Amino acid sequence: METTTNNKIPTTYKPNTVIKRVDANGNLISERIFNDKGRVIKDIHHTNHGNPKMHQKVPHEHIWDWSDPKRPKPSK
Repeated sequence: METTTNNKIPTTYKPNTVIKRVDANGNLISERIFNDKGRVIKDIHHTNHGNPKMHQKVPHEHIWDWSDPKRPKPSK
């Protein structure tokens, strides 16, 4: 498991890794989970992104779609 304050986390990384994104005070913002091929499979967000209407549940997940490997995208 790794930790970063960077808000730009890659969609491919070391296989079987979890990157936790924290703010400057160390508060958990999100987690990005990578599969055995190094592709992101899931984001877990611990905030509502400032949009409580869209993300009423916190934490919530975004599952990644790799059907087009050149343009992976998260669920909304």
